[in-house]
Amino acid sequence: MQDSDENLVAEGIDPRKNFRVGNLLIDSLQNFLPLAYGSDILNRLNKNHRPQSNNQIKEHYYALVTLHRPGNIDNADVFEGILSALVEISTQIPVIFPMHPRTRKKFSRRLQNKILQSRLLIVEPVGYLDFLKLQSKARMVLTDSGGIQVETSYLGIPCLTVRPNTEWQITIR
Repeated sequence: MQDSDENLVAEGIDPRKNFRVGNLLIDSLQNFLPLAYGSDILNRLNKNHRPQSNNQIKEHYYALVTLHRPGNIDNADVFEGILSALVEISTQIPVIFPMHPRTRKKFSRRLQNKILQSRLLIVEPVGYLDFLKLQSKARMVLTDSGGIQVETSYLGIPCLTVRPNTEWQITIR
């Protein structure tokens, strides 16, 4: 990538020593995406979490969230602020949050009560193919995961990085 080349040159690396060899994350994404499209995760989420609801989750009309970094979940006030923002976002669009085990440990009863009446759907973690399906069919993704930032950029899915910085310049563009 052009920005990677420029960064290496700025660090004093001879451009003749730089070689583009690909991105294993994107190679894996390309390999598994056709399998992920066969996932029925949206049907299962609707059946298990919204059976009587007229508010079924539909492709390209939901936000997907991942959070696990200490800066976002270890401080109760920060975590509660992020959850409050997610509840607010869920007034406009359903929000699916497959909660990481590290995050679940920080999830208090008080926070659970805060989201009961919202369209913020907190579910158990999902496997790679199910997550890839959710990610590829989302309207937007909110995450603190570097890998997901790269995948959404490749997929053309808008991604909001829930961190003060990112290693992935492509997500800024």
